[in-house]
Amino acid sequence: MRDLQLAMAELHDQFRDEETVELRELQRELEATAKACRIAQFKLRKADRRCDQLEAERAQAEERLRCLENCLQGSVL
Repeated sequence: MRDLQLAMAELHDQFRDEETVELRELQRELEATAKACRIAQFKLRKADRRCDQLEAERAQAEERLRCLENCLQGSVL
């Protein structure tokens, strides 16, 4: 009976050790995923800022084009 109890205790300890290892692996995976997410968010914010900047530059270029077209039309008439 004692041998059976020892075997059960050993199996229980082994199971707990395996769970501990799995938990550590999951924590490392979670940390890596969180880091990748932070990097992706940073890149997204940077791309959004660049998009806004390009949109403003496009609007300025369109305004200059309209001004030049008006000037040309005025000088042709």
